[in-house]
Amino acid sequence: MVKPSHQSKLQTCLGVHSSSHSISLASMFPILDKQAVRKPWQLFTHLNSSQRLGWLTSTVLLLLAISGSPVAAQTTLVEEEFDDNTTFGWSVDVANPNTPPPCLTAGDAFTPDGSIGACNPAQPDVQGEGALRITTNNFGQSAFAFYDFTIPSGSGLVITFDYFSYGGTEIGNPPSTADGVTFFLFSGETTNPQPGAFGGSLGYAQRTGGGNPPGLTNGYVGVGLDEYGNFANDGEGRGAGCQNPSPFGTGDTRVLDSVTLRGSGNGNTGYCYLENSDVLPQGIDVPDALNREVAQRRVRITLTEDNRISVELDFTGTGNNFQQVLDPINLNDPARGQAPLPSSFKFGFASSTGDATNIHEIRNLRITTVTEAPEPDLEITKSHAGNFVAGETGEYTLTVRNVGNNQTYGPTTVTDTLPPGFSFESFSGDGWNCSENPPGTVTCVYSPETDNPAIQVGESRSVVINVNVTSTPGEYINTATVSTSADNNPSNDIAEDATTVTDVLTASKEGTLDDANNNEAADPGEAITYTVTISNVSSVASTGTSFTDQIPEGTTYIPGTTTLNGTPVDDAPGDTMPFSGDGALVNSVGAYPGEIAPDDTATVQFQVSINNPPGVTQIENQGAVASDQVILPPLLTEAPVTGGPDIIPIGPIDPVGEVSPRLRLVKRITSVNTTPFNNVVDDPADVNDNPGIWPTTLQPVGLRELDPQTPLESGDEVEYTIYFISDGTEESQNVRLCDAIPLGTTFIPESFGSSSGILLNQGGTQVPQTNAPDTDQGTFSSPLTPVTAPCPDTNNPNGSVLVQFVPSIPNTPPNNVGFVRFRVRID
Repeated sequence: MVKPSHQSKLQTCLGVHSSSHSISLASMFPILDKQAVRKPWQLFTHLNSSQRLGWLTSTVLLLLAISGSPVAAQTTLVEEEFDDNTTFGWSVDVANPNTPPPCLTAGDAFTPDGSIGACNPAQPDVQGEGALRITTNNFGQSAFAFYDFTIPSGSGLVITFDYFSYGGTEIGNPPSTADGVTFFLFSGETTNPQPGAFGGSLGYAQRTGGGNPPGLTNGYVGVGLDEYGNFANDGEGRGAGCQNPSPFGTGDTRVLDSVTLRGSGNGNTGYCYLENSDVLPQGIDVPDALNREVAQRRVRITLTEDNRISVELDFTGTGNNFQQVLDPINLNDPARGQAPLPSSFKFGFASSTGDATNIHEIRNLRITTVTEAPEPDLEITKSHAGNFVAGETGEYTLTVRNVGNNQTYGPTTVTDTLPPGFSFESFSGDGWNCSENPPGTVTCVYSPETDNPAIQVGESRSVVINVNVTSTPGEYINTATVSTSADNNPSNDIAEDATTVTDVLTASKEGTLDDANNNEAADPGEAITYTVTISNVSSVASTGTSFTDQIPEGTTYIPGTTTLNGTPVDDAPGDTMPFSGDGALVNSVGAYPGEIAPDDTATVQFQVSINNPPGVTQIENQGAVASDQVILPPLLTEAPVTGGPDIIPIGPIDPVGEVSPRLRLVKRITSVNTTPFNNVVDDPADVNDNPGIWPTTLQPVGLRELDPQTPLESGDEVEYTIYFISDGTEESQNVRLCDAIPLGTTFIPESFGSSSGILLNQGGTQVPQTNAPDTDQGTFSSPLTPVTAPCPDTNNPNGSVLVQFVPSIPNTPPNNVGFVRFRVRID
């Protein structure tokens, strides 16, 4: 991986000078044997209020709705595949403390908090191929799962899911396996629901003996995928108080491999036998199967608007071969003893094993209405305050609001795609859970542990995401999306937020000419006042802040003119301004030396006079700002001098007020370890690389900067290319180009031949330049060899590449365009 210091080192300072211009992411009850007639049941210990885990038993209880072809105007209420590493909105737990809790077989190390947990995070199933495992194929297992949200009942329900019962052991004659699995519906107004008794009651119905465990709290209907066959009889106290008992009596009569439907009940009363299928020759389970796909079955339960329920099974598991196993049953029939239809439902699964076993799993759960139901509609907004600062953290607020016609029916998911250079740090928000996977993608799920975690119509929920900002200064777009089941309006599901990233410090420089003769040029004896403003835009103090300035060539510092925040600053010995040489510490008003308080500034002002004669045709000034937190690029005069251009010309100026020569420069990284970067990358802040300026034969290809994630190591080679084009109305005279070698790197002296580390291309002709100061145009000044302007630092701490164009660069093709190239090696 790249060393952090190397990332910051891949910044170079480029100076150019010519005579024309300068550029610079519980235990419930122990499960009993399936053979309830042969083994005494133990007392079911209720879940406490904190154990909000969905429950599953070895027998699958299925809620059935009346059979009928789904109509077009359906509303999808729940859609959960259980096939990957994340599932929210469920509460799962066990009845036997020796039972592992229900889990995701594809759960892994990235399964977030709040989700159903991973079965084996070290060896998960492939993402997209997993399932919800309710019980393992061990003896005496019992577990269950509740869905936390409510769903409406008034538009009917079509419930489909795949279940897998396999890998088990058989006992008895005829051979029997585990208890089975149940799916059940219960009143949506139920708080702190508890499962029913296990064994033959399959986690839905009540049971006598062993403490007389009650049935499912406010149960409405339960469908049992009954492997052992006891769910159909009224043994063990099932169906107590029912007008019509089970035709299979209260003894040992079992209906193996069948589907049985039981009705409403609460506590130790009800849960009446309603109907059951014949023994299904295809089998409810496949105990000798070694993998789930061989044992796949698909269930479809239909509950119509007029409260008729039916069940279909597809033994191929494809959904294309459903067979009716329970014909429509009228739950409004008074003879059924059924409770009134509640206005909303909750639902769940349960499963258990006894002296015989099976693995019990669920996948591809989907619940729709029979006819269209009112739907939720979530809109999302995203915001932040102020600018973000490189190297610090930033905060985004994401708010979702339900502007639809009904509550949400399941978890709400917000996905935030962070810009490059941003990474997830933390989050805050009641009921939310956020994680980053893969890097740069933050997924937040709203699924609080409450009796009804839905977002009601008109309600809003907000989550705050804190991010680490390591990107370079600039503007970045952050995009977030929201989704929930039954939200069919995508137009308000996306929000974008433009974020500006700045350095800890920003600096600007302005030069004002005392133009005594009003000729819009600097004449000998006139003074220039430079004002440098250094601002701390971060939330912490900038420490060790220093400012260095090179007195412009052709001028002389005016002693005693330097001020810091309006207060005079003593000159250094020899009438040298305090901020020359190695520079000096600067601070905001009232702060310690070198410290600029958050959201505060330091202002430096000084004057120079024009020499007589000046010895130059224009005056440029370059400063440098650095702190413990950041080193800013070379600071040129940014604001125009009063009455003149950015770079102050020595009079007289062009009669029409324009400087005719123009030299454009574009610098790029063009390769790393000989891997070229051949794309044109536009810099929005630089007009010099705009299309149409450069000939098609020489476009400025390469990267403006290396991505912080680019893996560089010691010994890697980086190639820099400085493109130039002279396109003014006159030639660019006596151009000198100087580029300092970045700290943390070493100039490669033989990149283009023996003792030739510089390549010059002009007009399509490439000529290697020797490193020595000889007759060709290129020179490498080794570290600490003093250099002059336009080199950014005359002390030359790490070496500099200098190329001279004498006497000029023409302003007409082909020789008006070319590039200078050199390479460095990471230390």
